Amino acid sequence: MTVSEPQKQLQPAPSQVIDAVVIDPSDWLTKNEKLALERFKENYKKGGVETHPLATSKALQLYALYIDGNTLAEISEINPELGLGTIVNSAIEGKWNIKRQEYLDELYSRANDRAMQVVAEGANFMALLLSAAHKKHGTKLKKFLQTEDPKELTDCMSIDGLRGYREGVEILMKLTGQDSIKKVQVSGDITHTETPAKPEPTPVSLATSITELAALKRKS
Repeated sequence: MTVSEPQKQLQPAPSQVIDAVVIDPSDWLTKNEKLALERFKENYKKGGVETHPLATSKALQLYALYIDGNTLAEISEINPELGLGTIVNSAIEGKWNIKRQEYLDELYSRANDRAMQVVAEGANFMALLLSAAHKKHGTKLKKFLQTEDPKELTDCMSIDGLRGYREGVEILMKLTGQDSIKKVQVSGDITHTETPAKPEPTPVSLATSITELAALKRKS
């Protein structure tokens, strides 16, 4: 009879090993709220009459106050017949903090979507207004350029005076993007380098040169 080798225990791959993270559901509570919760649990184990969990209908009423921004301590002040520990225990069981965050995230998401919709509608509305203005005033301006009749400019956009002209130029520059062109300033130090000039021949050196030329001419 042969004895088989003991089977090796299969070990999970390193990538399959996940460290368990234990999260304390009461981390978001204040120090006083944690103490009140501990007293509630201790009295509940002893069978205290005043340490019974809240009914669902009552817990929902208190949760509505929490959603509106009231703290657990403030809810306890509004409901003095309930102990703070009872309210804290209900908040822990109902995961009030998580549900309120989810509720706020949804509100913010809806607000962002609505804001984006309003911006898009506003941009489209302004585009329609500009298109209508271009159609209305553009036709009259072109007609005036053709006939040079001032009557064509009745109830039409026009530029009167230097201020209006300047504003028109500024608008044109903004529409064409010319106002965003930055001027490049070049700064630095300028170094002057002087090259010494060649000395002019003095009368003495000039006479010497003539004498030498004469001597060379005689030798040749």
